[in-house]
Amino acid sequence: MVAEGMRKGVTDLILAVPTTKSPGLWIEMKTEGGTIRPEQREFGVYLTDRYTYRVCRSFDDAKREIEIHLSDPQVFVARPVSLVAGTPQALGNQPEQGR
Repeated sequence: MVAEGMRKGVTDLILAVPTTKSPGLWIEMKTEGGTIRPEQREFGVYLTDRYTYRVCRSFDDAKREIEIHLSDPQVFVARPVSLVAGTPQALGNQPEQGR
């Protein structure tokens, strides 16, 4: 991912959904025998002061961590917004067209 412009050490997955416990979930994916490189460890330490950081060794591990994160009853979900004639307007509150 570094070749694509990502900095060394940044996690593989980022779930930018704030909860009461954490403003987001950062997941480093590793194979069963994979090791964390020093720059990944350093980035993980940096994250743990504020975010939830996990190292997952399978899809099921990552899925479980995402489900745990999203199970917080206070998950913040923004209302969808649409631009109507250049003015932000919440979806569902748009005036009916043609009536």
